[in-house]
Amino acid sequence: VDLASGSGRAMLEGLLAASDVLLTNFSARTLKNLGLDAASLGERHPHLGLVSISAFEPDGARRGWTAFDAGIQAACGLADATRYPGGPPLRVAGHPVDGVTALSAEAAVWRVLGRRQDADGPPQRATVVMERVGQVLMGNAALGLLRRPAFQAVLPCLGQERWLALVLPWEGDWARLRELAPTLPQQPVDPAAEPALAAWTSTRDRDALAGQLQAAGFDVAPVLMPPSTSNVWPVT
Repeated sequence: VDLASGSGRAMLEGLLAASDVLLTNFSARTLKNLGLDAASLGERHPHLGLVSISAFEPDGARRGWTAFDAGIQAACGLADATRYPGGPPLRVAGHPVDGVTALSAEAAVWRVLGRRQDADGPPQRATVVMERVGQVLMGNAALGLLRRPAFQAVLPCLGQERWLALVLPWEGDWARLRELAPTLPQQPVDPAAEPALAAWTSTRDRDALAGQLQAAGFDVAPVLMPPSTSNVWPVT
């Protein structure tokens, strides 16, 4: 449906006349320009339920803003919460906000349908705000209540592009790790801690070291390095 053409608009109007719910993910500005805002739709299709996905609060200061998953990760604090100590904010791989937004929109559609009493009743409206979804994903971290791990790093291992991710949730974990690597500094906050640990892991086989650390009760995992995108997502 090409909304820029008269035939496309006519096709859309025909679909809306025969539909129960319209789900959109445009900004409030775009919806109004297309005549798909709640007020305009209410005049043309009074029976139609409406579920709108917006990046930010539709009545807030950012109501005209647009954003993709990465932008919402920044806006809700997720990018900051996943940074490594001393490093820049990071984007979580994949699209977690998009995925949970889609599930939330599905729930909103069912809610709109469930509240619809009859064809002559008022249309039901619902809005799913991506920024709110991100805040839900953040949980207590959005309130500043999330405790950061005592230490976390991605460390090189023996060989080319062989990496190991290590998270030490508690201060006592560093002391236990020093039992395996006595040359490490006394405290994980020491600026020399990560370089010293990287020097230790770089002389060891990644998978063997991961097994040894897991057996000792550490939160550690090898980093998957797909050889190429085409091998992971084959195109046919």
